[in-house]
Amino acid sequence: MVGLEQSLMQQRAAWWYAEGQRVVNKAAVLLVEGADDQDRIEAVLDGVAPHWPAQLAVVPLYGREAVKKHLQLGQLPFSHRLPQRVVALVDRDGRDDAEVRAERAAAGPAGRLLHTPGWCLENSLVVAACRRVAVEAADRAPWVDAGALGWAWQRSIGALRQGVPPWRPEDIAGLTFSDAPTLAAGLLRHRQGWFDAIPSLGAGPIADLAVARRLAVVQWSDDEQWLNGVHGKHAFRALFTPRLNQGAPQRSAERWALTLARSLGSAPWVAELATALGL
Repeated sequence: MVGLEQSLMQQRAAWWYAEGQRVVNKAAVLLVEGADDQDRIEAVLDGVAPHWPAQLAVVPLYGREAVKKHLQLGQLPFSHRLPQRVVALVDRDGRDDAEVRAERAAAGPAGRLLHTPGWCLENSLVVAACRRVAVEAADRAPWVDAGALGWAWQRSIGALRQGVPPWRPEDIAGLTFSDAPTLAAGLLRHRQGWFDAIPSLGAGPIADLAVARRLAVVQWSDDEQWLNGVHGKHAFRALFTPRLNQGAPQRSAERWALTLARSLGSAPWVAELATALGL
């Protein structure tokens, strides 16, 4: 076991050494959560500042807390120092404006920690896809319901993040969101396994949060509902990619994501990101 652990540590060190070489002689580094975020942000930058690879490296750190940790340390894992201009971009993940401001303040000087404008980066792609394909309120409604329950689930379990939140319409089959008691009864009837896995989790409090969240979200504009009321990763892949492929050359969700990312250059959050990176 010791030999295996040592081998894995050596592999990790070699990986991060290679990543560290990418930041050498760069004027700035952007830290992101995952490799998919890296691909999408690089596509966004292609549409804004084609010269960016000469000045900037986008480095995924594989987790929100890892991004915040290494932003504060000013180095990558295994002690690769970062340049003076280092910026982090993390998913908003359903946080409200006050929570975003507090998280940014804790990260240090203004402009060091930025957030996606929507729940995650893919929510911006969903809004861009709405400009290309027809979606009705009936298409959006089950995603808003699932998003409200997923948001309530996250809030209820806090930092523990146990289990898999119900993000998709198929996750909420059989549930009714008309009022909190009805939803709580449905959760216990149809999703008892969720509560067996986390005994301290109560159906009533989650239902209260979910119904209140849904009532708030449905008052937002259509774009805002898609931006912050649903989980973009799942909606983009399951709902929008098939719609985008209707009457068009077939593309994977990843290829559509990159295509749409290159069209986001006029978004205010992209301008904020480019300014923070000195582009």
